[in-house]
Amino acid sequence: MHLNKLILSFIFIITLNINYADTIPSSILNSERIQMKFGSYGLDILFSDHDTRVSYLYSFDSSNHKKKIYQTFAIVKFHESEIDQETQKRIDNGASIGATLKESGWSINKINLDITRINSDEYPLFKTPETSENLHSLAAHFYKLKIKKEDKFFDYAEILEIHNPDYLNYNELIEIFPETNSDESHKRLKSILEGVFTKRNVLFLVKESNKQ
Repeated sequence: MHLNKLILSFIFIITLNINYADTIPSSILNSERIQMKFGSYGLDILFSDHDTRVSYLYSFDSSNHKKKIYQTFAIVKFHESEIDQETQKRIDNGASIGATLKESGWSINKINLDITRINSDEYPLFKTPETSENLHSLAAHFYKLKIKKEDKFFDYAEILEIHNPDYLNYNELIEIFPETNSDESHKRLKSILEGVFTKRNVLFLVKESNKQ
């Protein structure tokens, strides 16, 4: 009798989990990962307009809480927004995208498009110690951000994140996310990266940010 009740309870729990899986699962956000690893997190916006945002995600130096250490260089290409104006306004004004969407009740899913290596000599995005084993190789993650809330479900943005090798290197990245590369996605990644670096003000801000 007790065994039957136990089996029925187990089946009920599985059924609940299957129904819950119909919603988009929440992934750990990069901002959350930085907070978990370093105990702090912040965001510096370098450039923002109606369809593109370029930023640095940082943590504070454990020995100097006023010193920022840039952990990720992020480029966001927004799609046409269908979210409420208040949430979008907060994001437009520099709020963290993933955290703001979650706070507003949106569930988030990352659809991997490409994971690759970027040459840091070509794109000097981080101040990296000369002793770093990964000095010349930066891990790049290109993905689509899908969001869902009630009956709304759509692509919100394409995001390219390039990581400080002391935070997340290529081998660590492919352990977290499945490797799903394609020529088309790789070309799109390079196009977004090169497009941002043709904007002189962004390149200047990258250099200035790393002088701290």
